[in-house]
Amino acid sequence: MNKKKIFKKLGIILLAIIIIILIHTVRNMIIISNTQKKLSNYINSNNYHMKIVSFNEGNKQTITTNYYTKDKKQLIIIERKDNNRWNY
Repeated sequence: MNKKKIFKKLGIILLAIIIIILIHTVRNMIIISNTQKKLSNYINSNNYHMKIVSFNEGNKQTITTNYYTKDKKQLIIIERKDNNRWNY
């Protein structure tokens, strides 16, 4: 009789774990599908701006790179800041 109770409790715990894993998986699939739908608007976009900031502690330099693209035109602006002084 004790073995039946132990197996019943283990079965309930195992079933609960499986249900939690299924809920988590379905939730992740919904999140990914929503993200893919939102991303599809931007995949074919030709206009964008990208900003990259890098910091070098040894030289106390901050380098900021801005990329602008519109259709086939591109503009890249690199700014360097040394000791609180901007260099273009």
